[in-house]
Amino acid sequence: MGVIILTADPEPFREGVVVEDEGITCPPTAPNTTFIFHMRTVKVDRDIERWLDIVAYRMVLVVDKAPTLKGDLAEQVIVHRSLDRRERSWRRECEALMKWTDRQRAFGMVKDLPPVLATRLIEHNRKDDMALQRLLASVRFTLPDEYTLAAATFGVKPTSARYEWPKRAKKVEQPPPQFRESDVHWPVIVGLSPKVRNEIRAANLEDPPAGMKKRRERVHSWV
Repeated sequence: MGVIILTADPEPFREGVVVEDEGITCPPTAPNTTFIFHMRTVKVDRDIERWLDIVAYRMVLVVDKAPTLKGDLAEQVIVHRSLDRRERSWRRECEALMKWTDRQRAFGMVKDLPPVLATRLIEHNRKDDMALQRLLASVRFTLPDEYTLAAATFGVKPTSARYEWPKRAKKVEQPPPQFRESDVHWPVIVGLSPKVRNEIRAANLEDPPAGMKKRRERVHSWV
């Protein structure tokens, strides 16, 4: 009896004799052959249980999310680490970036830190260090990520002071097409003028802006 593997990354299993397709298009019964099937959805009874005793060598199901496996089935099916979507904590790496005095050791710790998190952390906690921020801006989109992390690690002056986590940027609401992007008072105008709201509705009959009813409003005018 072979083995069934659930994964989000088929690359590690593309070795030897491989059959690869969209969906389960053939029985995985050939010996010493890896069958890689890309699945939109996986039903445990249809796509796993029925093949357990039939797989001759290896059947790999490529999925976005692993189904729930219960009882003995959880021990018979291998779930690859690429499907472990638990959110990783970067606290240790951020501590090294901002506090450790041994910068060479700190660089070894932060090598897997997302560059965007490193730059946002520095922007939020080293607002006065404009030279470092300019350096990060110059390398971030032009050189590989390791250069950004190196500039961040060796450019920061470590301190034992407590650092703050950067806050998520607020989503900027885009103005309706009737307004220019520079019109900063457009929300007030829309909120006070039924005539303007009707014009926006007329231009967006099927999909009016969020919070605006589709029905036209009565406009009162002075005689």
